[in-house]
Amino acid sequence: LGEHFNDVTLDSFAVGNATVPGEPLSVRMTYRVQGYGQVMGEMMYIEPGFFHAMRSNPFQRQDRDFPVDFAFGRISMEEVLVRLPEGFRILEAPRPTIARLGGIKFVAACQLKDGALQYQRRYQRKAVRFAVSQYAELREVFGRIISSDKGQVVLTSRPVAPPTDG
Repeated sequence: LGEHFNDVTLDSFAVGNATVPGEPLSVRMTYRVQGYGQVMGEMMYIEPGFFHAMRSNPFQRQDRDFPVDFAFGRISMEEVLVRLPEGFRILEAPRPTIARLGGIKFVAACQLKDGALQYQRRYQRKAVRFAVSQYAELREVFGRIISSDKGQVVLTSRPVAPPTDG
């Protein structure tokens, strides 16, 4: 957490399935962060996903001469609940994203749940080898994942405007 935040307080931390072969490792934590969002006047901007977020596309080149070979499959799931600051509401949230290619599936979505912002992200890579002919699609899928990971939620403290007749 210290890598991501300057002022963080860890309230609880638990690891599940650490000694259960074949089961996914589970990490659950509750923490508080001071100054998590960027505040500008009546607006606050937050990036809900950060632990597994991809910041740059590993496939920079336009073309490729050899297959892409990932060493192993991977599944990562992240669920983040952000308690909204007093007096704030969601003004704008990223649209849900689904990106697929062969053995890769990515899903991310934000929603309001019980007065908190719920962010869910799942990345699954079952296939480990992609042919040269799939490279352009692979590059595009990773571009969509990165675009989704950089999505921001906009909160506002402005009151909801009453409906107008007309």
